[in-house]
Amino acid sequence: MTLDVDFETDGPFKSILDRMNNLVCLCHNFAIDYVNPVGLNILGIAEGEEIKGKSISDFFHPDYAEFADLTLHELAAEQSLFSLKLVTATNNVLDVEMWVSELPQTDHFMVEVRDITSHMRAAKTLQSREQWLEGIINTVADGVISLDDQGDIKSFNSAAEQIFGFSADEMIGKNLRQLVPDAHADSVLRQENDQESGNSDWVRGLGTLKEMTGRKKSGDEFIMEMAVRELQHGEQMSFTGIIRDITERKRIEEQIRTMAHFDTVTSLPNRNLLSDRLEEAIKRSNRGNHKIAILYIDLNKFKPINDELGHDAGDRALRFVAEQMKEGVRDSDTVARVGGDEFVVLLENVSGEEAVQNIATKILSRISEPINFSSGDRSLGAAMGIALHPEHGDSRDELMASADKAMYKAKETGENCYRFCEQASQ
Repeated sequence: MTLDVDFETDGPFKSILDRMNNLVCLCHNFAIDYVNPVGLNILGIAEGEEIKGKSISDFFHPDYAEFADLTLHELAAEQSLFSLKLVTATNNVLDVEMWVSELPQTDHFMVEVRDITSHMRAAKTLQSREQWLEGIINTVADGVISLDDQGDIKSFNSAAEQIFGFSADEMIGKNLRQLVPDAHADSVLRQENDQESGNSDWVRGLGTLKEMTGRKKSGDEFIMEMAVRELQHGEQMSFTGIIRDITERKRIEEQIRTMAHFDTVTSLPNRNLLSDRLEEAIKRSNRGNHKIAILYIDLNKFKPINDELGHDAGDRALRFVAEQMKEGVRDSDTVARVGGDEFVVLLENVSGEEAVQNIATKILSRISEPINFSSGDRSLGAAMGIALHPEHGDSRDELMASADKAMYKAKETGENCYRFCEQASQ
């Protein structure tokens, strides 16, 4: 049966097809009877050029030759869009979607084709951009984790895999809480019922950069920094977490703090830390109306050990003195090394001179105990100056100066002895 429509006239059916924005052709089997103007342009057919009688399959790309092996009836029976490529008369390759429908009461078929080349190009560009961004994310040193509003993990970059020891496949779909030790989870990530009620505030609350404890796949815990940024996609809410393992940084910070406040040979507080502690001790003394004492100690016979036996022996002697002094005072007191062979003891909340004298005598006795070296035993002595607060100074500098002055008076007096500040002025 032939089509009852004369396409050589300006009938209404032809007028409608001529106005369609997609390629539309009417075919008998694959033979073309009519192509609308847009279709001619898509196929690269010049106006007035004969198209009738050509086969639509002539324009199928060789990669899609299997479509030409099917009848239009079979294609129409699928009642679905087909994605394929066409090659135009000018040899341009187009990505298209094709729909075949059978015209009722005829032996003709209508083939509709939509050119999606620009859409496919845009999709490939977007895919390439996404792959590029994913590549960047996977090369950064920080862990990058995307989350939904319940804290469930949607992506897990390579750095996150390295930090936590989990693969992305193991973590996608799991909750962020799995990366935090149980003992810290509720305090850091809010309460479980916040999640059960669908409340995303606990995720949003992680927005500011904060230090927290992380948990690796091995179960080991470590210190990490985490910041979460909120992203809005239409009506959907998502979050991106930036995570950094700061274990090494913390170790270096602690090392720097130790170097700034502690003596490297004896591990005792140094002059800086002693000054801070003395300043605070004076404040407590003024509030509580109790005494503090400064014992300024200079070793005797240290130089011969250092010069004759070497610096290693000298360091060993200094560590011996440090231990002896620490064992001669309370845990609440401070023993500091403030110079080559000079030490200071800060005693808080002392009852009076008699109590200080007892401690001073004990320290001097312990310092003078023999030290065993491979060449034989050696003994040290010390001169000690003592200053009390508030009698011998109101400020840190005054107290240190008073104790130092008393120490020099003790050195003049004799070996292994102490002097109070008022005795130094006599």
